[in-house]
Amino acid sequence: MLLYVLIACLVVIFGFYFLLQTRWGADHVSNWISENSGYH
Repeated sequence: MLLYVLIACLVVIFGFYFLLQTRWGADHVSNWISENSGYH
């Protein structure tokens, strides 16, 4: 049971990592961080 949970977590982490590697993902995240941080 625990093994399935670990695998699911890894899949989610790799999914987010893959999205961040795409140009849209990087731009979207950087824009979101800029809007939600004190650094403008």
